[in-house]
Amino acid sequence: MLVPVLRYHLHVSVIALGAVEAFILFAAAYLAITTGLGHPFHAAPDPQAFAPVFPKAAVFTLAMLCTIAAFGCYQHEAQNPDSGYYARCIRSFAVGALGVTVLFQAIPAIAVERDALTVALLLGFLGYMTARAGFLRLVGTPTWRRRVLVLGAGHEAARVCELERRQSGADGFQVVGCMPLDASPYSVSTSVIVKESASLDVIVRKFQVDEIVVAVRERRRGHLPFADLLVNKINGTKIIDSATFFERETGRVKLDAVNPSWLIFSDGFRVGVARKVVKRAFDVIVSSTLLLMTLPMMVMTAILVVLESPGPVFCRQPRVGQRGRVYELYKFRSMHENAEADGAARWAADHGARCTAVGRIIRKWRIDELPQLINVLRGDMSFVGPQPERPSFVAELTEQIPYYSCRHTVKPGITGWAQVHYPYAASIKDPKTKLEYDLYYLKYYSLLLDLLILIRTMHIVLFAQGAR
Repeated sequence: MLVPVLRYHLHVSVIALGAVEAFILFAAAYLAITTGLGHPFHAAPDPQAFAPVFPKAAVFTLAMLCTIAAFGCYQHEAQNPDSGYYARCIRSFAVGALGVTVLFQAIPAIAVERDALTVALLLGFLGYMTARAGFLRLVGTPTWRRRVLVLGAGHEAARVCELERRQSGADGFQVVGCMPLDASPYSVSTSVIVKESASLDVIVRKFQVDEIVVAVRERRRGHLPFADLLVNKINGTKIIDSATFFERETGRVKLDAVNPSWLIFSDGFRVGVARKVVKRAFDVIVSSTLLLMTLPMMVMTAILVVLESPGPVFCRQPRVGQRGRVYELYKFRSMHENAEADGAARWAADHGARCTAVGRIIRKWRIDELPQLINVLRGDMSFVGPQPERPSFVAELTEQIPYYSCRHTVKPGITGWAQVHYPYAASIKDPKTKLEYDLYYLKYYSLLLDLLILIRTMHIVLFAQGAR
């Protein structure tokens, strides 16, 4: 089941899991601090001393949850009981335990005593793994899956069925059947065709349908049972068109499933003054913090770049920014000095042979992109936004891909919704898919979505995913 939170749809099962684990971690810390469990060698402190305990338990809980999230353990598609699921959970908790220990050592004012911290981690780990095991057993049942009836049996309906087969993780949807609306040839398996001639309302009640997906391109020929759809909507059944359904389930706006009027009249694509101010403040705070934290790493990288091969430390490239304005993007040089001596821009797939040894490492861990923090502080970029491209690529892609220029209505970003879902564009075929993710971001932009992208970016950097 999906619930809208600040214009972004979250799976209710993942929200519930996060809430349960937050309670478990907070309770573990609170019990360890205020009872004899966390003080086996001396008397426990006065349980009435609540004021100093609450912030310590809260910091412990927040730090652990952030680390668990950074490992991707709250991503919906990760809630799959494969062989690596529990190993990932254990790694995330172990790194979180190390981080909490370092944090408490660095800030004594909020520190938890060593014995109490040990007990809190032990209790928290037991509760965390128990919650994970119980979660998988619970959401694996059909009760958590949305029951979807598809109106239509053509290509759009076939794509819904294909999406059902490809979905991963828990709390997904189940196609209970496809209901043909005319005599056109079927594009779906006959096993999912609803052969009953009863009214739509009767079929919805019989199959206990939660949601009806209208998967018909042409709706003006009188095939849609509008009266029945209205009755079911009033009775509480959700009605949704296939374009919106794909958008919600995949986090992409399918270009071949929409038209200009759908983009214009659909909800979203609103960026007011307040959101611009909040986003700019978010950019400055996050970029300044990261710049200070990574400064030693950046100095070391600069030294290694200079020592390995002759040439400048930074690579400066023209990129297209907001409203088509061209600016100069900063990166650590990861290729040999004359890698593009002919002046021709190349796709990421062509960079492998031209990268230096240091360049391959810093590209894998995204260290080469750290100088872009300067671009963010200058106002050329946002921290989160569409990936900036070179002017020559933009000119080519604007001619070939519809709505491509829409991505330039906002500032480009160091990371973004497309970047965390899709690797660097290796050829001209990839930008179309990335544009679908960019349009979704433009439609549903919010501070919450930016924070989710940051968390996913941390996961990508930790595991060196998506780099070329």
